[in-house]
Amino acid sequence: MFIQYWSDAHDAQRIMRWLMGSLTGVEPARIADLAFIVMAALLLIRAMTSELDLLTAGEELAASRGVAVRQTKIAAFAVSSIMVGAIVSVTGPIGFVGMMAPHLCRLWFGWSHRILLPNAFMLGGCFLVVCDLVSRSILAPAELPIGIITAMVGGPFFLWTLFRSNSSGELL
Repeated sequence: MFIQYWSDAHDAQRIMRWLMGSLTGVEPARIADLAFIVMAALLLIRAMTSELDLLTAGEELAASRGVAVRQTKIAAFAVSSIMVGAIVSVTGPIGFVGMMAPHLCRLWFGWSHRILLPNAFMLGGCFLVVCDLVSRSILAPAELPIGIITAMVGGPFFLWTLFRSNSSGELL
């Protein structure tokens, strides 16, 4: 807010669009940088899939099977945080993509991280492309920030997830 207050009108608009999440104006050089970071992170996470599967079953079981629980959790959080931080620095916080894709993929493909991770990655990308297409065409030639479209889909999905998690169908 402080930076936005002291910015000129053009920069203030750019800040607001970034805060709502936008793919508008992302430079090809930034996409290349992101591709390198994301692919490296995915390869590192891919190397941990068996440990992550065991952690899903519980820390005690994972430790009894030889998983260094603390180190694996730190590594997974660090790699994921670097990847997400790099993406958000370019696009802004585009909400609900990171929540919807893994939840839907767990329903469709099960709990194996070897299968879950690439499918969640692809589903999240496809969802983002569809939302970007809608955001660019719904009010053409004007463009809605993509974060508005993802929130319109993600909000109801979040509520559905809350109701679904309670066996009686009531809000938690």
